[in-house]
Amino acid sequence: MGVIENICREYEVAIGLEEELLIISKDGTLVAAADQLMETAASLLNQDAERLERIMLKIRSLDPEPNLAQIEHVSLPIPLSEVPSAITEGRSLLLDSAKSLGYKLFVQSLHPLESNPHPMCGTHINVSAKRTANEVMNPKEILAVYNHLWNHLPELIALSANTPIIQGETGAVSNRVLNSTVLKPNPFGKLQIPRHQPALVQNEYYGALRYSLKIGALEKEPTIIANTTGHRLRDITPRGPSTNISDDKEDSFTRNRIETRIFDNQREPRRLVDLSRIVSGLAIEALCLLEKGSQIIENRAHAVNRERAILDGINATFLHEKNDSVIEIPARERVLEMLNRTEMHRELLGAKLQTDLKNAKTEVEIKRPRLEVAYSNPEFERLRRSGKTVVSVRFGKVKNVSDIRSSKKYKISRGQTITGKLGIGLSLTFDESEATPGLVTDFKDVLMKNYLLVSSIRIPLNESDEIIAAISEEEYMRRQFFGADAFPYFF
Repeated sequence: MGVIENICREYEVAIGLEEELLIISKDGTLVAAADQLMETAASLLNQDAERLERIMLKIRSLDPEPNLAQIEHVSLPIPLSEVPSAITEGRSLLLDSAKSLGYKLFVQSLHPLESNPHPMCGTHINVSAKRTANEVMNPKEILAVYNHLWNHLPELIALSANTPIIQGETGAVSNRVLNSTVLKPNPFGKLQIPRHQPALVQNEYYGALRYSLKIGALEKEPTIIANTTGHRLRDITPRGPSTNISDDKEDSFTRNRIETRIFDNQREPRRLVDLSRIVSGLAIEALCLLEKGSQIIENRAHAVNRERAILDGINATFLHEKNDSVIEIPARERVLEMLNRTEMHRELLGAKLQTDLKNAKTEVEIKRPRLEVAYSNPEFERLRRSGKTVVSVRFGKVKNVSDIRSSKKYKISRGQTITGKLGIGLSLTFDESEATPGLVTDFKDVLMKNYLLVSSIRIPLNESDEIIAAISEEEYMRRQFFGADAFPYFF
């Protein structure tokens, strides 16, 4: 206990949070409005000096993602005690901005129908733990915390996996991590010792690429290497100029930290706060091991356990090495062992768990979403999903439609045949947070309605309408180019 108390007394922990949210319209569909939200947020802050001053102490920025239906609030590195208010302030600013525009926010990581698999959101937890007397984490401290968190990544995934629905179907417990093109696994970390031999270094000299011969060491400190290419978009990675992450080379050394990106969004802010406390407890445990001279050994079952956690979450079974043999242990048991082992570390940090995460009860098992999906015409939807989206439709009833762009009105006669592109419209019902109206927590019922798109005219389809021909867009284009007898296609 003495070593742990001394470490907790000598070190200060800072947390940086990035929480990504989806922007949706009042009908529950995604809307590309991130730029509008940021403009509105700037206006709200300019009109409220007190709020601006308060937020500036906790929130670094609001940032868009590649998909404009996503937006995130990014905190400054803050003490654990300020994490709850940072989440509240960040969500509140985004929500007020969305409300001003007539939109809502969806707090989960995947839209249950429109994420295919993108857009997808997540929560990133950055942790740094440095001696109070020092300005920065040194490379050995970064490596110890990174490797210790890396060993426990399957347990952290099992605790936070919260995306069981993708495209209306149930699948893995974390479909976000399973389908991500970004959250690739990183390997166990290592230190690269500074080079003290002469080396040729390429640089730009008066506009031309030349070489310099460096006689002494190229680095003053060892560099942490998690992957040789220096990619930062991984499930967990060391960050800052003490790493080989190329994007971080110009950062201040005070930015040395470890970033975990595998956390699915949590509906309940208190759960996100507890996840940051769990990460902090593991960080302090890693520093205690470093102080005692204990070696952090690579968990050889990491890859298998990571995959199992993604698929089955807290109900997975993990591999565990014991007495020179490999046994299987329930993931919940491994998580509880981790939480119990690091309980004293968290308590000394003043970071006692406040939710039933302390009992390894995850949000997805407490409130597992059930999505009821209905189709106005299952046969039309079957064609659309099979890729046969260029269709010729014979209409069974008279329809009056309008051009979206010009507002001109048209009448479609009964029995008329028109060719266009088969599309889908969604009608969704959802639950909103009682504590935070406008923050959508779950979708409940979905009705999928098909329509025929002809230029800028959407023609609703119903059971009286009949698709008499259907081909894929690729086949349609092939016929157009090579002169095959394609059926008419009016755009």
